[in-house]
Amino acid sequence: MFKDAPFMSGQSQHFSDPEKAVAYVKEIYEANIDYLRESFEEFTKGETPTKKIEAFYPYVAIDIKHFEMKDTRLSYGFISK
Repeated sequence: MFKDAPFMSGQSQHFSDPEKAVAYVKEIYEANIDYLRESFEEFTKGETPTKKIEAFYPYVAIDIKHFEMKDTRLSYGFISK
């Protein structure tokens, strides 16, 4: 019998510890890969899914609270006189 995906799009967690964030990304990735493998194995045994089988890659966003503006013209070769 086909199971539901362990992680779906739209679920999110916020971390301030980068090691915990990486561990969570690995957890999502591994769980979704296992889910896809199990679903494919069931399909190869002749079972037909009743719904779409899908999984998602982890999404990572980094929020920077403080930053210093740099002169971006330098990246295009502009030099002040």
